Amino acid sequence: MVTKSALEEIVKKTVKDTILVLKGEIKAEIMSEISEEIKAEMKENLVQEVKEEFLENLDSTKKGMLDKSALNSEKIDGINLDINSVRETMSSQAAELRQMKKDLTLCYSEARKALNLANHNHQYSQKNNIKIVGWKEARDERLRPEFCKILNEKTDVNVDPSDILAIHRVPSKVPGPKPVIVKIINSEIKTAVIRKRKTLKSVFSMHDHITPMNAKLIGDLHENPRVHSAWYFNCKVYALDTNGDRHTFECTDNIDLKLRSVRV
Repeated sequence: MVTKSALEEIVKKTVKDTILVLKGEIKAEIMSEISEEIKAEMKENLVQEVKEEFLENLDSTKKGMLDKSALNSEKIDGINLDINSVRETMSSQAAELRQMKKDLTLCYSEARKALNLANHNHQYSQKNNIKIVGWKEARDERLRPEFCKILNEKTDVNVDPSDILAIHRVPSKVPGPKPVIVKIINSEIKTAVIRKRKTLKSVFSMHDHITPMNAKLIGDLHENPRVHSAWYFNCKVYALDTNGDRHTFECTDNIDLKLRSVRV
């Protein structure tokens, strides 16, 4: 049987243990609350520090960006000024180039006209000339009377020495006798003589005395696949294309461009 004193001892021990347990629990709870408060305070402090640091960095970055933006703005303004200056210069140069192109086109057109006119005048001055090739040379030759004699003997064309204004040989790069240029007094006699070239073929060959430009033009026409034939008549050059159409050509004409509608 448990005695009163033993029971008291048990009660005291139980109470003591209970108090210790409660004390421990209360202490743990208090420590937990203190820990949470400390954590909350530390978190708040940390957030505040981060916020302040972020704002400080943001202000610094913003200030740097504003400074850089201002500097870039000044540079952009300077670049815009340069661009405007370049644009004005280019516009001025473009206007000058357009005027130069216009002047050059006009100059080219006038130069072509002048060259065609010069060639025409040159050819007109040779209108009554005959060029003779293959006429054998002789010592102390007298070309005027000999030419008249040949015509009078071998053709029905009577030419008097007075009908020949000039007759002489000219230099040539082609081997053989030097060509002879005959200047007739008028186109009627010249035409009558030139028509007898087939009859005189056994003695020499003769044809119209054409300018170097017209000679080159006729040569270019003969080489063009769109041209059937080309010839000279009365100070002008003509060509018959492969379609049967006749064209008149100047020495400055672009043959392909002028015959572009003709099929090859």
